[in-house]
Amino acid sequence: MQPLIHHLANGVRVVFDPLPGLASTALGVWVDAGARHEPAELAGAAHFLEHMAFKGTGGRDARAFAEAVEALGANMNAGAGYERTTYYARTLGENAVPTLDLVSAAVLVPDLPPAEIARERDVILQEMGEARDTPDDHVFTLAQTVAFRGHALARPILGDPLSLEGIDAPALDRLRQQFLRPERIIVGLSGAFDDKAALSLIEQRFGALKAEADAAPEGAIAAPVAQAGFLSEIRKLEQTHLVFSAPGPSQLDPLFHASRVFAEIFGGGMSSRLFQEIREKRGLAYTIDSYNETWSDIGRIGIYCATAPARAGEAAEAIAEILLDLAEHGPRPDELARARTMLKAQILMGAEQPLGRLEWMAAQIFARGTVMRLSEIAARVDAVSAADVREIAARAAAGPIAAAAIGPKTGVNGAARFAKRMGMPH
Repeated sequence: MQPLIHHLANGVRVVFDPLPGLASTALGVWVDAGARHEPAELAGAAHFLEHMAFKGTGGRDARAFAEAVEALGANMNAGAGYERTTYYARTLGENAVPTLDLVSAAVLVPDLPPAEIARERDVILQEMGEARDTPDDHVFTLAQTVAFRGHALARPILGDPLSLEGIDAPALDRLRQQFLRPERIIVGLSGAFDDKAALSLIEQRFGALKAEADAAPEGAIAAPVAQAGFLSEIRKLEQTHLVFSAPGPSQLDPLFHASRVFAEIFGGGMSSRLFQEIREKRGLAYTIDSYNETWSDIGRIGIYCATAPARAGEAAEAIAEILLDLAEHGPRPDELARARTMLKAQILMGAEQPLGRLEWMAAQIFARGTVMRLSEIAARVDAVSAADVREIAARAAAGPIAAAAIGPKTGVNGAARFAKRMGMPH
């Protein structure tokens, strides 16, 4: 069943996705703005604003708000990315509309008490510390910093201790007003709900928002330019954590689906080349995989590996060899068929989860203005050819390639073998 898309007079889009037979509902508000759109001096403000959604609204303090959400049998959460901020909940179908009312209030009119902001600043500092203490998390931040040096995409979503000091109630309120433009908002429900009551509430909550000129800093929305480089941190660890990041297609690139098929073949599962060669055949790593990240105007192909410091160079060189082989020869027919089937299975399984459906629909609408049918997406996956996959691998191998490493000096230095094998300066 295709979702129903309503347009409020001011430009807010509403997605209704009724799923007969369900007794629960997923619902949320998707805002097409995030860390990429915040001022550099207030890095982390989008993430901070998302945290404040849980600190109360409409006279309810943080505890009263949490109790009101849970009294409806609901679980609420939120997340801020570089280009999008999401506020969502799962609840009983009979309580979908009052739950959406609470979520909407938290998004549109959050209380921003100074005492709560001060406490949450400390919480986010702890979150930063936890991320830095987790090398298999922090190494991705280093790779992002290298790949987009000088651009908003290079800044950590959490911000930094100095930028957090400048984030106060007026700054958060300005950012909230900048983000909450009607053309940037999608409200959605999937599962069991009263569509008439939901639309009435959405009109009441979101219908008064006014469209204005985009006030995002020009540097934040400028197109990024991928860069090469290497960033490392020497730490006393049992393993070396490596990330290699190369150019990939954006969300609207004709080869977008090919990049997902490539990621499956290269390092997506137990039959992938990286898993079979690096882990199963050579025993060089316990964790080895590849991934693709996409934004509105750029994408990245990434590889992550955690390996013993003494074998990091060998692992890095082997990864380069596998990528270069795919770039030169492309995939085998059996690999291509298996990857297409795996990707279609992932897409269809995700479409059986209400929240996953909404996430997918919101992403489609923001990127393309509409929602493609699952059959159309499956057809596009089936249409991915060996030449398409080879093209993705060739683009990645051509660079520029960004690399990051965390661990003992022996292992960190070993990453230079990847650069040498790829013909990169090191």
